[in-house]
Amino acid sequence: MPRSDLLALSLDDLAALSTRGKVNEALRDLEKGVTGQLTETDEGAIRVEWSDNRISELPARAGLKGGRCSCHPIDPCKHLVRLVLLYQRQHQEHATAEPPAPAQPWDPGSLPDAELARHFRPAALARIRKQFDAGILAELVRGTRPVARFHVPVATVRFLVPGDLAYTRCDCARQPPCEHAVLAVWAFRELAAELRAGMVSAGSAAPAAPVDLLDAVDALLAEFLLQGIAGASALWPNRLARLAQRCQQADLIWPGELLEELIQQQEAYSNHDARFDPTEVADRLGELVLRLDAIRAGITEVPQLLIRGSSGDRPIELGKSVFWGLGCGIHVHRRSVDLIAYLYDTRSAQVLALCKQILDDSDEDRERSFGTLSRFVAIKGTPFAQVGIGILQLDGGRRSATYELQPGRSAATVLVQDRFNWEEIQPPVLVEEYAELEARLSNLPPSAFRPRRLAEDFHVLRVVEVDNVRFDAASQQILARLKDHKGQHCLLEHPYTTRGRVGAEALLAQLHSRQGKIVFVSGSIQRTQRGLIVRPVGVVIEEQGARRCLQPWIERETDGGRQETPAVLAHSASDPVRECLWQLQLALGELCLNGLARSDPHTARAWRERVQQAESVGFSRLAQQIAELTASLENKAHTLRWNHEPAVRAALRLVALLRLSRDLAG
Repeated sequence: MPRSDLLALSLDDLAALSTRGKVNEALRDLEKGVTGQLTETDEGAIRVEWSDNRISELPARAGLKGGRCSCHPIDPCKHLVRLVLLYQRQHQEHATAEPPAPAQPWDPGSLPDAELARHFRPAALARIRKQFDAGILAELVRGTRPVARFHVPVATVRFLVPGDLAYTRCDCARQPPCEHAVLAVWAFRELAAELRAGMVSAGSAAPAAPVDLLDAVDALLAEFLLQGIAGASALWPNRLARLAQRCQQADLIWPGELLEELIQQQEAYSNHDARFDPTEVADRLGELVLRLDAIRAGITEVPQLLIRGSSGDRPIELGKSVFWGLGCGIHVHRRSVDLIAYLYDTRSAQVLALCKQILDDSDEDRERSFGTLSRFVAIKGTPFAQVGIGILQLDGGRRSATYELQPGRSAATVLVQDRFNWEEIQPPVLVEEYAELEARLSNLPPSAFRPRRLAEDFHVLRVVEVDNVRFDAASQQILARLKDHKGQHCLLEHPYTTRGRVGAEALLAQLHSRQGKIVFVSGSIQRTQRGLIVRPVGVVIEEQGARRCLQPWIERETDGGRQETPAVLAHSASDPVRECLWQLQLALGELCLNGLARSDPHTARAWRERVQQAESVGFSRLAQQIAELTASLENKAHTLRWNHEPAVRAALRLVALLRLSRDLAG
């Protein structure tokens, strides 16, 4: 009976179990005429005597990593990869039946206990069960290659072959199958049968909410809104810092991080730093309110470990690491610009962000193109533009709780990434089937309750086809449709801006071009009513066997290139819904800056206009909350002893609602 496990392995699977280089070497050997005498026993053991005097063996029911070779490899060698390829070719040559049906989604939870017992002794399974009962948190996707992404313990497991635990891929250092594969099987059993994807939390319940600490933070937030950043005393950052430390000690990781970011904004304002942005203050305040309310209420629909933060969300020290650049993006603030290089950690299979905030102190600064800004140094004299598409070798450093890479003074080298073998990136960062990603995102809670990692929604899409390319003059955006190998699509959107003109035009030209094929697109991905939307920071093009990467945000004009003003620079037509939310964000930012105590009749009139604007676009509930705040502010002008509590409550509800609206803005 043929070995179905070997026949199910694709070239990408073989690369995941060995390396891409060994797969390429094995293919070249077979193309050059290396032959092998293959014998197979009734039990399924395979032996190949190669014409280059090597002997490779694969015992019955053993995975690739259980094979043996006369070259005495530590890891699967190219000869074992060659064995699998030869076995697949000979089976295809002798097969008389119809071609196999396309791979279908399957459920690792269906693996029987006997399959687990085949790889683990009873004592080991008992130890793993104890770990499961102590508490796990995982995002699960049932697909052709099911994936379990654990937040607790931190690991990602991929199942490559249906029904065979030996063919699992985990980002831990242990040989497969590892204990995380067993945890994944048990986690899949907890996922409802009708769901293709979902989140599973099992084991010990979250500890009781620290009521005293939550009360202290709530009281501080009320005072914060009443006095505003402008009216805060010099001791305000110290009070915030003490509460942030108490949150960290109570395992409230994300509330503590939010308090730290409020401290940074307060200090930026006190130092007259252009990095201060009141709209960012309102955003962080809204998320903090949402998380504190969910913790206090003991919400179980969203795992508390997501809301609070887990052990894997604390800062860690890095050893020697290698990162692949996945592109460089831009985030524009009122008076500054964030440069963000997205880096794939080849050891942990996670995406980290290397960030730098550049001030736009003058009108001249604000006219600098994004391509010019990308020349700023990212690390050890190397600019962001090079790091974004390079290979960063780092001897140390630190990874923050938000997955920001902080190199410190560690030795670093940036090499040229010329092959862009992004097919070797591990899921869930690499997405080959868009339907699986959409299923996963559809079962996630709002972003305000998820991990606060900078690249939490960052993925690399494998692209088979690009169509429906156009420039939308109304929204001033480049639009296209990307397709995977199953015909599922994802929308590509990239804004056309004056400062990013060169990159936008280069992207549009490449999308229209018939020279070179787009094989990968990296960027942040959001699930909206229109489907999946990717906002690209890296586009890998393959032409005549060579690959290059286009960074649409930061491309610069080549020497001798044209510098004329583009024909289309019209002001984009505003979306009434987005415009309403943006105006509300500005108003709340101003409120956080000046404080409720400084409000006057002019402030109340401005908020009355916000009520009318919200009603005009259909935000009835939002308009009701704005009306409550407006009524309290109007009452302040006619009352000697103003009761500020209704205004504080209404303002806190508003910042929370506005933070939730961020997921709907796309």
